[in-house]
Amino acid sequence: MVLQSWLPRLRTQWDPCAEVQQALERETNRALKAFSGRAGRTATLPEVGWTPPADIYETKDEMVIVLELPGVNQKEVEISLVGDTLNVRGERRRAEEVEGDDCHRVERAFGPYFRALVLPSVVDSSRIKAVYKDGLLEIRLPKREEAKPRVIPVEGA
Repeated sequence: MVLQSWLPRLRTQWDPCAEVQQALERETNRALKAFSGRAGRTATLPEVGWTPPADIYETKDEMVIVLELPGVNQKEVEISLVGDTLNVRGERRRAEEVEGDDCHRVERAFGPYFRALVLPSVVDSSRIKAVYKDGLLEIRLPKREEAKPRVIPVEGA
């Protein structure tokens, strides 16, 4: 009788599938942190301190990327286009160093940042424009004329 009441509790406490799932999640998270952009295009981890969040949306004439870069000096923003990948990199510097017992909490990320975004083929890369204002970097990517939607008139017979 004692053995029967013990076995169900053992099954609920140890689940071999849960251990495998946790190990898989850890490895997946580790791999995703190592990659930026798509597979094969990595940024070496020592040079990347944080990744700025981005909003990406599309209108009929262009694609727009907005990156949050609060506290970044405009001169510290570098944008480059390599093949079909738009790279944004730079560094957010700490205004003043507070060390030792005087520092209670540091939640903001400082140091180098990097973001690689693969552009769709509809973008006209020769007309890309970027504007930095109030901590937001807005990159406008105009679409090529042949990629824009157009209305085709229907003729009567």
